[in-house]
Amino acid sequence: PAADVIMDGNVISGVVIATPMGMKAIKGKIIVDATGDGTVSYMAGAPYEIGRESDGLVQPVSLMFVLGGVEEDAIYCEGVHPDVKVPAGDFVELCKKACSAGELPENVDTLRIYHTGNKTERMINATQVNFVNPLSVKSISDCEANVRKQIEKVHNFLKAYAPGYEKSYIKGSSTTIGVRESRRITGEYVLQDEDVETGRKFEDVVVHSANFLLDIHNPSGGGQAEGEAKRVRAYDIPLRCFIPKKVENLFVTGRAISGTHRAHSSYRVMNICMPM
Repeated sequence: PAADVIMDGNVISGVVIATPMGMKAIKGKIIVDATGDGTVSYMAGAPYEIGRESDGLVQPVSLMFVLGGVEEDAIYCEGVHPDVKVPAGDFVELCKKACSAGELPENVDTLRIYHTGNKTERMINATQVNFVNPLSVKSISDCEANVRKQIEKVHNFLKAYAPGYEKSYIKGSSTTIGVRESRRITGEYVLQDEDVETGRKFEDVVVHSANFLLDIHNPSGGGQAEGEAKRVRAYDIPLRCFIPKKVENLFVTGRAISGTHRAHSSYRVMNICMPM
């Protein structure tokens, strides 16, 4: 990982990394910060914001996992879809009641269940920890243990209430916790809410026609923040969002580029970060 930066005034010329053989320096004409947390940009002195504007809280962290042995026609629920039914009734409402009753982990009142390439598998996006400091090693380490304990509880709920999951088993999980949000490095342009919602185009476009809903997982509770997830129009992300202020020879890429908390909830996802 990046441990320090090599600077000459406000010009960055290299990064110091920690390796099994000690500290090493990597120099370059241009440095690209792809740390996800904007770590290099932060150490170089670039300004940044974190969390939502009202209180600085970030979206919760999660660990996705896969169930095997699921019946092919078993339900899936990619987000909040009240038309999904199980014998116990409306599945979405059932999840909320189970969370309140302690049958699901704290704040896990929404189960997002996806198909995989295997018809007898389901990918589960449900574990959740709120009020996390994503830049604290201890905070993230504590979350790793927490979310792994949550997996069994979520699985037991599905086996009890969702037909087709009775013989399912936990097949595997992501190798590490998923952080949705940390630093947003302030760039020459800050991608605005309305840019994303109206499908704005830019002359200095880097990513063309980005298209993912405004997806803010509630920073202070379960489910979605600010009501239902909201669709956007395909929008561009300009080069200026990749150029941090106050530092020369530096680019930032991935979820740490320059944008508002709300705009970030759309461009933070993998299929948009990859073309960045």
